[in-house]
Amino acid sequence: MLARVSPPRWRLRVAAVVAILSFAALAAGGGFPAPDRPVAAIISPVFSDEATRDRHGEADRVLDRLGVTPGTRVADIGAGTGYYTVRVARRLGAGATVYAEDIKSEYLGELRARLEREKIGTVKLVLGRPGDPMLPRSSVDVAILSHVYHEIENPF
Repeated sequence: MLARVSPPRWRLRVAAVVAILSFAALAAGGGFPAPDRPVAAIISPVFSDEATRDRHGEADRVLDRLGVTPGTRVADIGAGTGYYTVRVARRLGAGATVYAEDIKSEYLGELRARLEREKIGTVKLVLGRPGDPMLPRSSVDVAILSHVYHEIENPF
């Protein structure tokens, strides 16, 4: 039956079911269950290579679907070397609010150097913690978490 549903509607249905089950578990007072899967170590600040990702139009498609337009405040959580950070900053231009968050200071150092090389001055670098991205409260309209889920110890 799912094969007959178009991919976008299928994804919405799956997301709705996950949300309902999550809220039902919390409402029942049981809290969210601990993960029963191995948690990957943080092994790399990059996924694939940027040229390949751009060739497939990844960032443009994602940012279009998220409705990222001038005025949107965006956080790239688990920014690594900044694939999304750079593309969001370029799309939004001067005066944009863009946060690049990571829990690895060395990744943020590499990203800082990249932003300087590429003359992008609108990004605020944020050193987060595993349980707290350390972003200012109510400061973000869209949060992007790309290729980081497998590194999150307890994703709720």
